[in-house]
Amino acid sequence: MAPQLQPLARSDSKTKFFQRLGLSLQNSSDNRLYELMKEEAIAGRERILSDSNSLLPQLRGDPNIRPPYSNIQICESAIHNEILRIFREASSETKPMY
Repeated sequence: MAPQLQPLARSDSKTKFFQRLGLSLQNSSDNRLYELMKEEAIAGRERILSDSNSLLPQLRGDPNIRPPYSNIQICESAIHNEILRIFREASSETKPMY
């Protein structure tokens, strides 16, 4: 099993992200791979923010809570499940990076 690394902060640069993955900003194939990964992540985020099953239990069924939901309304298990789904449904190009 690969050694576990500290997570990157959301505020970290794209350059730092590329370095962590061993990619190069000057390589067009690496940039394409990055864009594909970003598309998969965006699709996952959109699924979470539009699915009422992603809500915290105490918010489900509240008629005043409507999509798109905010991050503070989403339960951790929904995020975890979506991460697993992104990996499971990843393209053959992006899956090795995950």
